Amino acid sequence: MTFGQIALTGDPAPEVMDGAEFDSFDTPVLNGAGDVAFGALLRTGTGATVTFGNDSAVFGPSVSSGLPLGLLAREDDVAPGVIDGAEYNSFIGAPVLNDAGDVALLASLRTGTGDEVTIRNNTAIFGPSSQPGSPLGLVIREGASPPGVSDGAVFGLLYWPRINNTGDTAFYARLTDGAVPGVVNPGNDQAVFGPSSGAGSSLGLIARDGEPAPGVSDGALFDRFATFDPLMNAAGDVAFTAYLRTGNGGAVTEGNDHAVFGPSSGPGSPLEVLAREGEPAPGVADGAEYFVFYTTTLNRSGQVAFKARLQTGAGSAVSADNDEALFGPSSASGSAGLGLVAREGAPAPGVTDGAEFESFSNPGINGAGDLAFRASLRSGTGRTVTETKDEAIFGPSAGPGSPWGLVAREGAPAPGAADGAEFGGVAGPAFGDLVLNGAGDVAFLASLRTGETSDPGAVDDTNDEALFAFFGSELRMIVREGDPFEVERPGGLVGSRTIAEIDFNAILFGETSGGDEGQPRSFNDDGLLVFGLEFTDGTEGIFTASLVEESLAGDYDASGAVDQGDLDLVLQNWGEDVSATGVPAGWLNHQPVGLIGQSELDGVLQHWGITQAPDFNGADLPEPSVMVVALAGLCARWRRSAPG
Repeated sequence: MTFGQIALTGDPAPEVMDGAEFDSFDTPVLNGAGDVAFGALLRTGTGATVTFGNDSAVFGPSVSSGLPLGLLAREDDVAPGVIDGAEYNSFIGAPVLNDAGDVALLASLRTGTGDEVTIRNNTAIFGPSSQPGSPLGLVIREGASPPGVSDGAVFGLLYWPRINNTGDTAFYARLTDGAVPGVVNPGNDQAVFGPSSGAGSSLGLIARDGEPAPGVSDGALFDRFATFDPLMNAAGDVAFTAYLRTGNGGAVTEGNDHAVFGPSSGPGSPLEVLAREGEPAPGVADGAEYFVFYTTTLNRSGQVAFKARLQTGAGSAVSADNDEALFGPSSASGSAGLGLVAREGAPAPGVTDGAEFESFSNPGINGAGDLAFRASLRSGTGRTVTETKDEAIFGPSAGPGSPWGLVAREGAPAPGAADGAEFGGVAGPAFGDLVLNGAGDVAFLASLRTGETSDPGAVDDTNDEALFAFFGSELRMIVREGDPFEVERPGGLVGSRTIAEIDFNAILFGETSGGDEGQPRSFNDDGLLVFGLEFTDGTEGIFTASLVEESLAGDYDASGAVDQGDLDLVLQNWGEDVSATGVPAGWLNHQPVGLIGQSELDGVLQHWGITQAPDFNGADLPEPSVMVVALAGLCARWRRSAPG
């Protein structure tokens, strides 16, 4: 495991004009390429005084200058794309970062050099100004006319945006009257916006209360939306839960007015109802029906997963002991159909005491159709489950597409804890919200307590939390409160500081990210984690941890040599957009971002025949004769695959 340092209290903040330094940080996020973005507070450094009116800013990959970290937005600066000289006032929530290095964020505005900013136009969403890789620009502003709305309504409240790899944004908004009063009422003032016709299309209206809900058989209308954060994947698909009301068809009742919406048949397909209250729940043996839906998650394949409560249907009675369940792809690795994943009262896999599921968190789903989630457990057919061992995390047991199983359980020894600490909080939950990446790895914060083999009082409030990752079928501790941590201080000096607090995972509303739904991410498919640390001396920093051991460049299939197998992977998947389809099967090292092409081919050709890591002294370059053979093979393959 290798740590990297992104920013530290006292470091000069990049691209600021007044010599400001970093003071403190918000939760960081990252993308598939390893870029990092975060909000920060600034303090006076070598130049002009930093004031309360310009001390907050957002940093991330600087597409305009090519810097890996630059200034994206700062309080008191004129916001891009506004016509009245409005300035940034504050930044709301974490930024969202896509694989192209684009950032989307929600900000409040204040009067700057032009007209007065009012409460009717003082929030806005910013994102890529024209296409992926472009500087930050205005996406939409409160008070503006919404696209696809013809009754004169304007944006009222804007909520947190989502962004995909094409640079599309999706968000929930409240509408209000524009120039004509009385147009907007409680029956039509909520809406979901996103790409109007798939990835790369213009922003448009996806759904609005009072308008027909797609795919329902009784003419129901949208009534209101159950969450403030619709999800969006690389294909521009949007998914959300909503309530319904009677439209032009049959009556909608309290028994069928809640539903899940998403792509009807895979990525890029039309929006349709996927599950509805009162309908039979798939995969259950007792005829149970859907009752209530919780937050929906979405992957790049257009598959959704969600938690639901059940009610008695055509079969035997549903009770309080089995009325909660998780639904998602009916089998991993690409099954499009919804099916039962786990249900309250069913045996929990991987436990040794016969424990059963009792309740679930909202699940995360990745591109392979894998699910990860937290669960509480209860006594089943074996030994009694106590309050000290009734929480657990479940996810893929051995990489993407593998059967899901037990990842971590309260009461079990915490790996890497030299003092014998075990999972479980003295007060509060044992596990925090988790993140699932496309490779089937899971990362999460966990509370710790004194274990059976610990000295009395070994765990206290100075060392009772740690960050863990289930990576390569192995659970590892990444960092722990109370441990020393090496930092690079201003001036290049290395010193050790003691961890006081860990800041990980910026997901809103307790969701679980699978990395495909346009939310903030903290764990990418290459095994890179980003997190914040606060130290006992009052300083803070943003850091990364790479869980992948240093591997040979160009050895995409992890065979230990750069050879024909690696070349085949490149050629067989040439031009494939992995942001939409996922990393190809068998591609294990140096996972590509975007289109597979020349850079991946160069990785093979420049290291052809190498069987050990390069020594950076020229030994990593293949002999000319080897290069000729490789290029000749490449040309031959291209001729055979050319049309005609």
